[in-house]
Amino acid sequence: MPGIYSKLEEQGTDLSHALTETRIAEDPRLKAFGYSLEQISLLLGPMAADSKEALGSMGNDAPLACLAQQPRLLYEYFRQLFAQVTNPPIDPIREAIVMSLESYVGPQGNLLAMDQTQCHRLLLPSPVLSVEEFNALNNITTLHSEWTVKTIDITFPKKE
Repeated sequence: MPGIYSKLEEQGTDLSHALTETRIAEDPRLKAFGYSLEQISLLLGPMAADSKEALGSMGNDAPLACLAQQPRLLYEYFRQLFAQVTNPPIDPIREAIVMSLESYVGPQGNLLAMDQTQCHRLLLPSPVLSVEEFNALNNITTLHSEWTVKTIDITFPKKE
């Protein structure tokens, strides 16, 4: 209905959708979700224009929320920052000092209580088991009567 728009323009109502720095800075929704003018222009703008995620550097030079000068959202105080890519890829053999594939099996008690119930667990050097290790875990009830072992069949007929 072009008649409604022309009447609004005659009354002096601004119908333009041009974004200005003050318009963005004053928008309460952007403040509520923690967006800045920089994030709008560098991240959201290219995403809206090209339907693609904006390219940027791999690093994150933003200070931790507890050290930041600008106010941060509550969840940012509890968020950890991780590298997106490691080069070369993470390798547990070459990076054995900082990485481990070990996993514990067995009943887990209260993590906050340090008592002997925490000792009844088995340490596996890798989550990938050999046939012998798998069979030993299947028959562990002979050694530890309080443990229960269940086998879940996840196979299905080839036709399905």
